[in-house]
Amino acid sequence: MSIPRFVELIRVSSAGQAERDTPEDQRRALERLARTRPGRLVERIDHGAAGLSGAANLAHRPDLQRLAALSRARAFDELRVRHLDRLTRHDDPRERFAIYGMVADAGAIIVDAGGHVVDPSTEIGEVDYFLQTWASARERRKIIERTVEARRRLSAEGRPMTTIPFARRFDFELGEWSTDAGELATYRRIFREVIAGTSLHQLAAALNGAGLSAPKGGPWEASSLRRMIRNPSAVGQMTSYGHPIACPPVVDEVTQRRALAALARGRTRSGPPAKHRALLRKIATCALCGSTMHVVATGRLLYYRCAKAKGRPGTLATCSAGTHHPVAKVDAAFLASLRAAVEDPDRLLRQASRSAAGTSQAERELGAVRRELDRLERREENLVRMRSQGEVRDEMWGRQSAEIARLRGGAEERRAGLEATIDGAAQLRERAQDARAAVEAIRRRLARASWPEWRRLVETAWPRQEGTWVRIHPSGRIETHGGAIRLAGKPRSGTSATPQIPLDLLAAR
Repeated sequence: MSIPRFVELIRVSSAGQAERDTPEDQRRALERLARTRPGRLVERIDHGAAGLSGAANLAHRPDLQRLAALSRARAFDELRVRHLDRLTRHDDPRERFAIYGMVADAGAIIVDAGGHVVDPSTEIGEVDYFLQTWASARERRKIIERTVEARRRLSAEGRPMTTIPFARRFDFELGEWSTDAGELATYRRIFREVIAGTSLHQLAAALNGAGLSAPKGGPWEASSLRRMIRNPSAVGQMTSYGHPIACPPVVDEVTQRRALAALARGRTRSGPPAKHRALLRKIATCALCGSTMHVVATGRLLYYRCAKAKGRPGTLATCSAGTHHPVAKVDAAFLASLRAAVEDPDRLLRQASRSAAGTSQAERELGAVRRELDRLERREENLVRMRSQGEVRDEMWGRQSAEIARLRGGAEERRAGLEATIDGAAQLRERAQDARAAVEAIRRRLARASWPEWRRLVETAWPRQEGTWVRIHPSGRIETHGGAIRLAGKPRSGTSATPQIPLDLLAAR
């Protein structure tokens, strides 16, 4: 009788298991098997000894890919593992039987550390393999369910079972939050500089130059800074497995909104300094196509012109608004109505007040949606508990899980819409307050207010974002909407445009 050639396969699910010497335990068990079952070791496959999930597909299992290569070469007679679950815990039987097919193609058998043999050439071997790998996959599902249930329970108790936000620490033994002073100072610096007008790329370069650590290591990037500014955890709000959890805030909500407004302004007014002075530069848009109105020079005169209108010879026009609007006349007309608004500062907060009045209904609806999500959360917890106790069949589990997911998706969508409505109203109120402050500064020196001061007021009152605009029609009519300042009426006599370019500033509706 010839000595069998054998291949050993060692796998653990995580690096944590590897650190607990689970791979070494498997090696010792297979060495004991080798003493009682002599053979010639062809190869020890331990690609997964540092942590490789048994639920991964074959495409993500380098150890099984190596086994497939040895199978094609018919290089072994036995595949030895400590237990069959070291081969696979995949839910899909097709993935599990792909491994079975490798062993069969090699004309080999599977032997576990206890000496149990699974022979693919026999019918009982096929049944034995199916039952053992099915039990392993089922046990894995139960482990996941127990893990998720435990994490939901701990999250409901206020313990974060997710990534801890930057500059914060959580002591899981004491259940207490703390902060890192250095990281907290960096986080607050990000808000200060963004509000001051520093671009995200410039800020990232400054932080990298100072040698400060980014949240996940590596260099600071504009995208990560943007996420940090937008993150609810910056104002002390986070979510873990559907449960809201309070964490130490970095800034207050007003500061976060101001930073978000600064980002919105920066997206539309970035680039090199302007060559020409125009009050509505990168603010006004074309009423026909929505494109930005460019400032173009013809001789010594400046004009607003749609960016998509035909300009230089040979360029293709995609907008029919080819009218040139003299910058001097447009700005004079706009400034005249803006001065009228400044002289009546109480007008500034009227639109914000109307928007705030409509948020009470949205807040009531949001409360109802949150209660609905809480009910779905409890329903899911009960379902998971009953499933773990064997009280729910697989078919019922699938139907109930699908229904809960459908209801939760609808509720989450409604919640997102309501939160956006409420947040939008809050941002409008904040913009109005900023505009009022800018107006008060100008009112004190109205007769000698500088052009940059008027420009800052326009940027504050009409940020380029959804629902807010300053549009110029081909006729020259100017339309404003959604700004913190409401403009009404026609410009004063003497500042209106020529008959070829009539101007009118309409009240926002």
